[in-house]
Amino acid sequence: MGRVREAKGILPFIDVVSRLPKNVRGTIVGDPDDAMRRLIRDEADQRGCLNRIEMSGWRDRKGVADLVQAATAVIFPSLWAEPFGIVGIEAMARGVPVVGFNVGGVRDWLEDEKTGYLVGRNDTAAMSNRVKVLLDDSELRKRMGLAGMEKVRREFGREKHLERLLALYRERGE
Repeated sequence: MGRVREAKGILPFIDVVSRLPKNVRGTIVGDPDDAMRRLIRDEADQRGCLNRIEMSGWRDRKGVADLVQAATAVIFPSLWAEPFGIVGIEAMARGVPVVGFNVGGVRDWLEDEKTGYLVGRNDTAAMSNRVKVLLDDSELRKRMGLAGMEKVRREFGREKHLERLLALYRERGE
């Protein structure tokens, strides 16, 4: 979800989907340019999963929420050092576990084996294996989903945001 660029892990995402069972689909949310669209199609075709990759285009907030809510897991394959990663937070807020590469600030919100899984950067084999674990274990998904919702409420909710904002103002004497 978001900018569809190589640095955001679009090629690893396709590799992960290609390693998953044939009934699993992957959805790319965003608007790739023509060259990226061709790259996605070519890569998915080469990996034998073209019919399981959907490019949905941009979605409004409700559309994104609906997609996330319908997902079994959210794959967060960013290759660059994400400073935060709002997509993962949105998934966790909706009770959906996240499997992400351990880059940048992702480890600040994704707790390995608690709210989802962290795997090494560009380790698509490990990422697909972790997604398979989630696909096969509904109780684990539920536990991780509940832990994710609690973490978002506790650390990223409106109250916590306002508390941090007020602390900054106090710190600066404003």
